[in-house]
Amino acid sequence: DEVSVTGTAEEYYEMTEIGNVTEVVVLSSDNNLPAATVVTTAEANDEQYESVLLSITEATCTNPDIGFGEFELDDGSGPLAIDDLFYEFAAQQDVVYSVTGPQMYAFGAYKVMPREAGDVSNASPLYYVSMPEEFDITTTGMTIQWETNDDANSVVEWGLTTAYEFPTQTDETLTTSHSIQLTDMQPSEVYYIRVHSTDGENSTTMVERVVCAQSESSGAIEVYFNHPVDTDVATTSEATYDPDITATIISYIAGAQATLDITMYDTFGCPQSIFDAINAAYANGVAVRFITDEEPENVELDWLDPAISVAEGNFVGIMHNKFLVIDGEDTDNCWVMTGSMNWTDANLGWDFNNVICIQDESLAKAYTIEFEEMWGGQLSTPNFLLAAYGEFKTDNTPHKFVIGGKDVELYFSPSDGTADQMIDVIGATENEMAFAIMAFTENSLGNAVLAAHNDG
Repeated sequence: DEVSVTGTAEEYYEMTEIGNVTEVVVLSSDNNLPAATVVTTAEANDEQYESVLLSITEATCTNPDIGFGEFELDDGSGPLAIDDLFYEFAAQQDVVYSVTGPQMYAFGAYKVMPREAGDVSNASPLYYVSMPEEFDITTTGMTIQWETNDDANSVVEWGLTTAYEFPTQTDETLTTSHSIQLTDMQPSEVYYIRVHSTDGENSTTMVERVVCAQSESSGAIEVYFNHPVDTDVATTSEATYDPDITATIISYIAGAQATLDITMYDTFGCPQSIFDAINAAYANGVAVRFITDEEPENVELDWLDPAISVAEGNFVGIMHNKFLVIDGEDTDNCWVMTGSMNWTDANLGWDFNNVICIQDESLAKAYTIEFEEMWGGQLSTPNFLLAAYGEFKTDNTPHKFVIGGKDVELYFSPSDGTADQMIDVIGATENEMAFAIMAFTENSLGNAVLAAHNDG
């Protein structure tokens, strides 16, 4: 319909709308929709196109994850955010896309919002249908697999550094299903890989990944809850109710022999006994590093030995991590402690929370990489010039592990596309799904759960 609306033009959350409507008149019906206005990525960043259907042609993805499910395109004129409010799409770095959708302004930026799958098209001649991933992970090797839209060869560069110093593995067979086996790896060693395919004329983008061989640790996984549990409904193993979760945390800290890296968002009301345990570990020669957020007062940190270095960040969002890495390079004594629990009197006491402890060196190394990205290096004191939080973080950790014979995946926000990974898992659900979460702070996750429910 073509309509005439009479009212008052006003701003609502920085979007222009018509309020106090006094008249709506339908002028005509059964009209063809107007064609999208073709603009550059730079031109799309303008208020004159607010709510206008725009078309961006052949723009390169310069950032596949700028946060909250959005990605960035640039046709050479300037960057533009593409929003996932209506249609969720996982873009690939350096791939060329054409996008159609209405423009909006939110959170300080203009964005184009594709409405459906037909609004996003891949303009590259050779591209990934499924991204390179590691499979069949063992202590001595793994297989890297990916798929392309057309026949091409398979190339994997790899090494202990981003110099990819080991012999490049190449299969010249032209195929859409690619598989390269990497051998002679060492247990728990972190490796860097770079993958691409070419058909002689066109090439995919280079995809860089960090992977890790399986460890020789025990793979023990211990889960503790700070409120009573009903084991009558257990389907596999029984949950553990820990009536003194503080003592459990202290016992793990006391077990540290060489290193203790801690991230903790909030410590309001934390028992001093936890900090006493940290100080005791430090006095016994354990290297201790502590990261917290800059927002909470966390006066309890004054209980730490003054010689223990503490870093405070993130100044844009929040450093919401809650994990410990204990003896990260000790095959038999390393532990990762994570879960939902802040060290506050509420989280330790009456709030419902959990602590998960995993004995695996490969996982511990991944958490250490994440810690040191926020710490700004590997030294005992933080380097605030090199420290990275929020949008400045990179996807630089391994994601897939085999722990105690079980497949485990790990992703950090906001750099690792965490929401997209969870959406994929939710979308693959066949029978039932259970979750314990205080609130959905990302709409796409709630929408994915609703879609799964509606699918039966």
